[in-house]
Amino acid sequence: MNNQQLNQHFSLLVNMRELGGVPVNDGRTVKHGLFYRSASPYYMSQKEMKALKKLNLKFMIDLRGSAEALSQYYEPVKGVEYINFPVFGSDSKKDYASLDDLRRRIHEVQINKEYDFYDFYTGMIPHKDAFQFIFDRMLEEEVPFLCHCTAGKDRTGMAAMLMLLAFGASEDDIIVEYALTNTYRRQAILEDLSFFEKDENGQSINHEYIVALNGVNNRAAQAVLDIIRQVYGGREKFLYEEYGLDSEKLKRLRDLYLE
Repeated sequence: MNNQQLNQHFSLLVNMRELGGVPVNDGRTVKHGLFYRSASPYYMSQKEMKALKKLNLKFMIDLRGSAEALSQYYEPVKGVEYINFPVFGSDSKKDYASLDDLRRRIHEVQINKEYDFYDFYTGMIPHKDAFQFIFDRMLEEEVPFLCHCTAGKDRTGMAAMLMLLAFGASEDDIIVEYALTNTYRRQAILEDLSFFEKDENGQSINHEYIVALNGVNNRAAQAVLDIIRQVYGGREKFLYEEYGLDSEKLKRLRDLYLE
């Protein structure tokens, strides 16, 4: 099932797709049917729940904060391990990436420039425990799995970027995959563009910030990739320093999951 079919099949599991087929620098591609990503399954129908079970997932990792996960609790898929591993830590009292939080901030973004979506992304770099867990499971061949957060775009987007970095995908191809969110969340983006056309003072709002509420901005992903290249000296050094992925482990990941 390709991504278009997945998105149609899981119409209530928004932003559902997989990383299969993404090309990497050595000419191979990521294997299909192993690495799924989506928004929260909270609104998923029973029919879709049954379809999700047919994907034979080993586990589902929920990157939402504890409060977010409780506010939109969903019944775990029978036979699939459910893991809530908040990107920002279980003791965090802040819902860093909930859509309500982003909506509250849009006015200060527009007027005061005090909050920047790029800062949010680069701020995830030191919060690595959840992503380390994903890499550890991958090295243990615990696949396939589904990774999600609330909208399936920021924290989940970061997880997907890191996996593709490890596989050896180019920066351009990483951003192409990242930007698919704007295709699969198009309806939500259009609704926000209509709702947030003016701020509370009647001033026009920069569409770039509105799109970032329910979609993604490629420059946020590029900011992360720039830091990895400029501060760490490249992906290999970054993946080793932050995740312990030496050349042997990277080779194992690539041999396991590329074709």
